[in-house]
Amino acid sequence: MLVALGVTPVLIEAPTWIPNGINPWLSEALGGQRPEGFTGADGLPLEQIANAEPDLIVGINSYGIGETYEQLSAIAPTVAWDEEQRQLPWQDQTRLIGQALGKSAEADALVSQTEATIAGFPADHPAVRGKSVLFAVGAYDGVLGIGVGDTSYNDLFTEMGMVVPDGFDPSVAENGLSFEQLDALQDLDIMIFQPTDQAEYDAFLGLRLAQTLPVVQKHGIVALLDPVDAGSTVIGIRKPTPLSIPWVFNRLGDRIEEAAVNSGA
Repeated sequence: MLVALGVTPVLIEAPTWIPNGINPWLSEALGGQRPEGFTGADGLPLEQIANAEPDLIVGINSYGIGETYEQLSAIAPTVAWDEEQRQLPWQDQTRLIGQALGKSAEADALVSQTEATIAGFPADHPAVRGKSVLFAVGAYDGVLGIGVGDTSYNDLFTEMGMVVPDGFDPSVAENGLSFEQLDALQDLDIMIFQPTDQAEYDAFLGLRLAQTLPVVQKHGIVALLDPVDAGSTVIGIRKPTPLSIPWVFNRLGDRIEEAAVNSGA
């Protein structure tokens, strides 16, 4: 969001599980520039952050930042996420960062522009409108992980004109759906599925109850198996920003529409 508001960071998190350590929408917006990075694998590198001499620290999507908030604030003013609350909608995040930068008007304009992009998605992909969708994360140890309720996995999909099926509450997101309960997905139109690997995906498709599901029979699953999809695309879905949203639409739009068309076949 900083880059979308015209600010180039001096230091960014560069997770090892994202190809090249930087999300493609950020790389594109930076025009090839590459800020110094840290992996965050062992927590926030406070000394490296201090040495970068930032004027502002933004950790609005950083889980666990509360443990180091006071230390970060001693380095520079810090915008962080209240971990007792659900993740802030991307609109609120954008406005909060804009306020911290003294760019509230620009942030409001960016939100409006991005909301217009989202509103155009069902117009460009009419088959998705009203279709039921769930995000699934992994299928192992007898459980299909479902991202719903208090997670943000499905927020972007609902903004895109799809709906999360009734009957899925926050407890499902925490506990997953056992393979014996897969029948609960009989009315599901589209599943965005992030399996651990191809073998796990194939094993899921081979389950007896999975084979009875229309979303399986009609090829309504969008599988995120490519390393870019398993890393950056998932981040773009779960933690949408004004830069990531158009990228995700370009990356998955046609595949989601194909799944939606298949669901009505």
